[in-house]
Amino acid sequence: MITLRTKITIIVSLVTGVLMVGAASYEAHHLIEQGQSLERENQAVQIANILPSVSDGLWDFDEVRTESVIRGLFDARATRRVQVIDPTGAVYLGLARESAEAPAAVDTQPRLTRDEARQAQVPWNETRLQTLKFVQMDPTRWQALAPLWHHSAREPQKFIGHLLVEYSTEESVARSENMLYRLLIGGFFIALLTVILLSIALQYFVLKPVNILMHGTQAIAAGNFEEPVGLRTNDEMAILARSFETMRVTLRDFTYKLQDLVNLRTAQLEEEKRKIQNILIHINEGILTFGSDFRIDAEISDQLSRILQESPETIVGGHVLDLVFRTAQLSANTRDEVKASLFSIIGEDLLGFEVNSVHLPGEITRGPDGAQILDLDWMPIVDASSGLVSRMMLTLRDITEKRNMERQMQETQKAHELFMRRVSDIVQAGVGRTDKALDDAELRINGLLDRLRAAGSLTHQESFPILHTVKGNMRSLGFEPLTENIHLAEELILQQRSGKTLDQERLRTLLESFRRESAAYRNTLERVWGKRSHQRHHFVFATVDQVLLEIREDLQKAGITIQRLDVQDGFVQWSAQGMSLLSDILLHALANSLDHGYLKPKARGQTVGPFVFHMEAQPVDANVRLVIRDGGCGIGMEALRALYQQRGRPFHEQDPLRILFESSVSTAGEVTTRSGRGVGLFAVQDLVQKHGGEVTARSTEGQGFELDILLPRAIMGQESRTINAA
Repeated sequence: MITLRTKITIIVSLVTGVLMVGAASYEAHHLIEQGQSLERENQAVQIANILPSVSDGLWDFDEVRTESVIRGLFDARATRRVQVIDPTGAVYLGLARESAEAPAAVDTQPRLTRDEARQAQVPWNETRLQTLKFVQMDPTRWQALAPLWHHSAREPQKFIGHLLVEYSTEESVARSENMLYRLLIGGFFIALLTVILLSIALQYFVLKPVNILMHGTQAIAAGNFEEPVGLRTNDEMAILARSFETMRVTLRDFTYKLQDLVNLRTAQLEEEKRKIQNILIHINEGILTFGSDFRIDAEISDQLSRILQESPETIVGGHVLDLVFRTAQLSANTRDEVKASLFSIIGEDLLGFEVNSVHLPGEITRGPDGAQILDLDWMPIVDASSGLVSRMMLTLRDITEKRNMERQMQETQKAHELFMRRVSDIVQAGVGRTDKALDDAELRINGLLDRLRAAGSLTHQESFPILHTVKGNMRSLGFEPLTENIHLAEELILQQRSGKTLDQERLRTLLESFRRESAAYRNTLERVWGKRSHQRHHFVFATVDQVLLEIREDLQKAGITIQRLDVQDGFVQWSAQGMSLLSDILLHALANSLDHGYLKPKARGQTVGPFVFHMEAQPVDANVRLVIRDGGCGIGMEALRALYQQRGRPFHEQDPLRILFESSVSTAGEVTTRSGRGVGLFAVQDLVQKHGGEVTARSTEGQGFELDILLPRAIMGQESRTINAA
């Protein structure tokens, strides 16, 4: 067995030897570097002193003077070769010697070799060396390279070549190595003496106190806390001995009190367990734990029984997935996924929980009608010794009331958004215009519903013109929900015209839906602006302007400008019934003029002029005469003959335009929300005839289309004076 004393002696000897060798090596390296640095400085001084003389000799091609100058460099023992090199790299003059004792002779090398030029890093063909440069060729051989410049009045500085000086550092290195040898011999004896003295000091000051401490610690390790650890010194070892003595006393006292501490901790654990049980009783959440067998542990919260609607006896020991997901609205695939995820979590580290917890549901709906909504919080319980998940804790919260409140808030928000959209629609359309249009639409739709309830069905002839009129009014206001609703009802009516059985119940549903949406607009209007009282007299200019609002946008899209709109009203004060009738007639007449006089011809490639519209209202005996005229393309005889032929009718020479007033007649090529159903002029004739009037049409191809209408004055209003507007 190697004693501590032997180990310390060996370590001290090795450390001392290493330090001595290291110090000597560092000193030798420093001396060599210092010698080489001094040699470079000497060479630099000598070269700097002779550079002007060498430059002058090279410039004058005076070899004798140049050789005399460079021979002075060989006074230094280290100099081995000196060459004067011209700008092309050729050696102009060179001297060399093999050793410090040999005389300098003319260098027989006419030019530097490629390898020497590369080693000296002389850039002959690239750039001129600007300053003195030293290059180490090998450990004892150096080269100094300096540029040669010629100075004159015409050329202040002209490059004429290089001066290459090669010198050896063998003598300085030899001197340094000799000094290193002497240092190593002296250091060895100093190290030997140091080791002997350190061994004696370690024996007395370290090893003896260590033996005393060793016996004391062995007694403590054996459980003998009565034997003191003493050391009569005043150094660090005594401090360490007093620390061991303090530890001995502390361990003795701790051993005596350990049993009391264990008893106290046991009592505290019992108290903590009681507090946890109290929390489980009063917490407003359902808490349970389970292991790899999925059986619920005995420690559960009281609220769990209420949330799961099961008795504690049924819950404890029951299968957690069966109890929690028994009435949950989860697919069998989802249940299997939850079970597989729990299998992958329990018994694994926390990484398994992080990866698989995404498959554990955070919220479920229980009951056949989804009456209960539970929030689930899954928490792993990690075993402290193994670091693995040993059990899972599941917390359940009944959030049914919270979700119901959120759903109510969403419904309220949706209702508010609908309300604000209706307010925006009314503002854009105008309050008065909206009020009038809703009154008219409600009157017409209620009439259809009354007839549908009384007769059980509606015909195409009696319902389609009314629906088309209401849709046009709603479209002109920009009320998209109402427009779309009536459009669907029109599509349903078209089935009857094509020979299919009309779905009366579906039609009733659409009309009821329109009435409810219309009532919502009415309610919004009254909530924001209050109930409206209708004016006694109505004026035709406002009605024409409202009807023209929609076609302006269509004309702009088609690139057709509005040149002139003329209104001559000789019947200024109109009744509400008369104004409503006039609005409907204008709606269909303008739609017919726009589509068939302008938009359709332009789409077919015809030349279409700017939009021109003229309306005149004048009293004639007991009637009011309306003349509505546009400046469009009109209807040619060829188009009329095609219509007669399409319907299998002979052409009417005296009044060929009368066919345009028949139902389902249209010159449009396709069906849109505006035209193509053959309703426009038929609706005009239907409105006029129902109010005891008559209508005729005139048209010349390329010169526009005109409607001439007579209506009883009694239903239109009272005459006032003629007003013209353009």
